[in-house]
Amino acid sequence: MTKTKKDRIGLMDIGSNTIRLVVYELSANHIPYELQNVKTPARLSQYVDDDGVLSAEGIAVLITAVKSFKAICDGAKVNTLLPMATAAVRNATNQAEIVAATKEATGVEIQIVSDEHEAFYGQYAVAHSVHYKNGVTIDIGGGSAEITHFEQGNIINWISLPFGVVSLKEHYLSGKNYNDKDGLENIRKHIRKSLKELDWLKDQKLPVIGIGGSARNIANVHQRQVHYPLAGVHGYEMSEKNLEEMEDLFTNLSYKDLTDLDGLSRDRRDIIIPATIMFEELLSYVGTKTFVFSNRGLREGILLSYINNTYDNPFKLDELEDGTVKRLSETYHQMAKIVAQREKLAFQLLGEFEQHKDVDVPKYWDTLLCYAAKIYFIGNRIEPEAESQHTFYIVSNSNLNGFKHHDRVIIAALASYKNKSLLKQYLQPFEGWFSDDEVRWLIICGGILKFSDGLTTSHLNTVKSVKIALKKNKATLYIYHSGTILTESYLANRRLKHLNRIIAQELSLEFIDMTQDKK
Repeated sequence: MTKTKKDRIGLMDIGSNTIRLVVYELSANHIPYELQNVKTPARLSQYVDDDGVLSAEGIAVLITAVKSFKAICDGAKVNTLLPMATAAVRNATNQAEIVAATKEATGVEIQIVSDEHEAFYGQYAVAHSVHYKNGVTIDIGGGSAEITHFEQGNIINWISLPFGVVSLKEHYLSGKNYNDKDGLENIRKHIRKSLKELDWLKDQKLPVIGIGGSARNIANVHQRQVHYPLAGVHGYEMSEKNLEEMEDLFTNLSYKDLTDLDGLSRDRRDIIIPATIMFEELLSYVGTKTFVFSNRGLREGILLSYINNTYDNPFKLDELEDGTVKRLSETYHQMAKIVAQREKLAFQLLGEFEQHKDVDVPKYWDTLLCYAAKIYFIGNRIEPEAESQHTFYIVSNSNLNGFKHHDRVIIAALASYKNKSLLKQYLQPFEGWFSDDEVRWLIICGGILKFSDGLTTSHLNTVKSVKIALKKNKATLYIYHSGTILTESYLANRRLKHLNRIIAQELSLEFIDMTQDKK
């Protein structure tokens, strides 16, 4: 099915710990833009008795939240409402009563997300947003924990464990301090016992990808502890040792200090340690030292699935990196034909240098150069006089799906390349991230990209191709064109110094008019 009407989507995520509403608007290119994001720490699982019944008080809390969020959706003119409920409502023995009472009071009919679909949506979002093609996902909520093993974007195995951070806290820390040693040890034992039943997970040696609020809070706190230079935690990687350090930090702080800890939500103070233990134990069982946080989870999986099913699959797994860069380019209104021309010439010119002078830039950088060419100087849309600075900030701090943070900074440095002095200024906060060779490759590729951009300046696409001829005492760059190249030739001569840095001898330029040859 294909829709033509612009969608404004309200997604209610009714979890065991938190109820959240996110309002999105889809662009003409199906890019979801977040308009509103509100939540309430309902903790519905606390209102479930031993028989699995969600109490009248719990239902009232739910109805109050849904009614409030429905009013927000009405005010935002939402035309597609997705009210999705997970473990607390799903597992309640009076589920039908909850759904009926909520619909009667609010007009909203809650949709129950099965445990299988909850695992699917979380993994679906991860597969469409991180650079790992194979891995293990963990989404621990208030009342359940969904774990999947996926390969090439497809789920191989999955399970929904019948406990979450709130239920673990209620069972093992009730009436005790948040950091009670015996209670936490019992939580660890319970988790270990549960994982031992999952033979398909043992020693997979794949990265563990954490989803949801608890994982996000741990990543947030760690970034602040190490003064991480990038904004955003999507794709952020931590080691097994880092998780252990976080557990020690949370456990040894007083409750007041935990409350004031930068990066930790007040709503998660009493449940952050059980979550950290869960991640630690899962890493140990899987046999990996890599923990990755994904900011894309259940909600994003539901949203992406809705968009792909409604609009003929615009978010394709096999075009993950290409798609995310293309959408960033479109967001800043880059002209498609100029982007394609710049990319073609930059790729061609790098190939010429590699062929004739044995430039040792790794092949993977050819791809990074092409991505940077698509978004070169997008900061021009904000302020032309500071286009380089704005470009580096935008790209380096954007959640580029499918890219490691290291590669994201490379793309940002290339897309903003003006000169090597400014490049080194941008890289100062990233001390230790890049080797001397990588900095040299940045200067080479950045210079090539800047020169290639100059060959598109008239926006007439008159330059068709480039070729380098090297002889003993002479190096010539032939620029083949069709039509006038007044502005291109001016910038080519001005920017030639960037290419001269690549080889030991100076290049001379020769412009070949292909229309003259035809005559």
